[in-house]
Amino acid sequence: MAKVRTRKRGKTFSYIFEAGRDENGKRKVVEKGGFATQDEAYDAGVDAYADWKHGNIGITSERITVGDFITQWMDAYVAKEVSDSTYATYADIYKNRIKPYFDNVVLQDLKPANVAAWLNKLYDKGYSYKSISAARGVLMHGCNYAVHPANLLSMNPVMLVKVPRQAPKNIIKRTVISKETYDILLENHPINDKYRLPIVLAYHTGMRISEIIGLEWSKVNLAEGTITVDRQLKRVQGIGYVFGALKTQSSTRTIYLDQQLIQELSEWRKVQQVNKATAGDSYIIPYVTPEHCKVQEQSSTFELPDNVTKLDLVCTSPCGNFIKHDSLSWLLKKNGLNAHSFRHTHATQLIEAGAPVKDVSARLGHASVAITEDIYAKVTEKMSRNTVTLFEDKVLKENADKQSYADKLQTNT
Repeated sequence: MAKVRTRKRGKTFSYIFEAGRDENGKRKVVEKGGFATQDEAYDAGVDAYADWKHGNIGITSERITVGDFITQWMDAYVAKEVSDSTYATYADIYKNRIKPYFDNVVLQDLKPANVAAWLNKLYDKGYSYKSISAARGVLMHGCNYAVHPANLLSMNPVMLVKVPRQAPKNIIKRTVISKETYDILLENHPINDKYRLPIVLAYHTGMRISEIIGLEWSKVNLAEGTITVDRQLKRVQGIGYVFGALKTQSSTRTIYLDQQLIQELSEWRKVQQVNKATAGDSYIIPYVTPEHCKVQEQSSTFELPDNVTKLDLVCTSPCGNFIKHDSLSWLLKKNGLNAHSFRHTHATQLIEAGAPVKDVSARLGHASVAITEDIYAKVTEKMSRNTVTLFEDKVLKENADKQSYADKLQTNT
């Protein structure tokens, strides 16, 4: 029985086919008319039926390569469901970790053995557990769509294969920055150096680098001693630097500031105003474009376009340029550090000083306390051992002293 039928309605032809059933179990029918001939109606109906059958993402072939499928799935489906930055991440993962292995492989020929071999190759290349998991996740989500609603696969071959256990869980070296190293950094980057304030903010707050370079003065309350973290400035593959919301709701937070940091911010605010006045029309203004929230820069000499938003960033160069994540990362690497070093240092120092893990987790913007506990397990273990020592030195000793005193009183009476 033909899946696509045609019929004449007046002087034109229509195609019609059944498109499954609705939530009540009734048959759904797709019909479209206005075609001059029966052949035109039938051909259009065949294309429409194939498009419906394969999830309305424009696939009309029963056999399609993984490369073609992932590309069409991302453009027609993923792009509408996620943010630009997440889409860019998907695209980067596909380009570098999936395409070189599966681009020309027919999707219907993809087997669990192929997926397992691919994951092992990523492991052999030195990818971390997290990076391999991300690549597996993109391919698995795509294949889920290929199963339903696209009906191109009967089962998802990725779901049956796991990431190699031996893949390194943490290839980012977490270094605790000593007071001496921090003092040297400050000495090498005085008050008017563009890297000084990002370094100070990272050391005193544990904020992420993207949060620091995206911090605006409107989010800083020096009188109350707080910073509101709800935006970030990050580099997105294929777009550039983008200013926007944080990735998760838990990352949005208020951080209380110590007096040293408040003083540093106050002094820098004055210096920044002097820089603006000195530079005059040559001072650079960062702004956000409506499309993709992309950050661009322009001299004060020219008027900003009407449809853009000016950024009053805390961290800028003496000329007003915003701080690039890549250049800051390069500076840290030159000193044997990375973006995680400051967060790790800040959290470690707080936990060792006795701050509740829950409070440290909130300050860092972790999604859950479990993440903080997992990362700083050794630190919390050290604290647990110290707790036992405190119990022995304080509680038990005091109780023993009290008992000894009571014995003396009883002897005297």
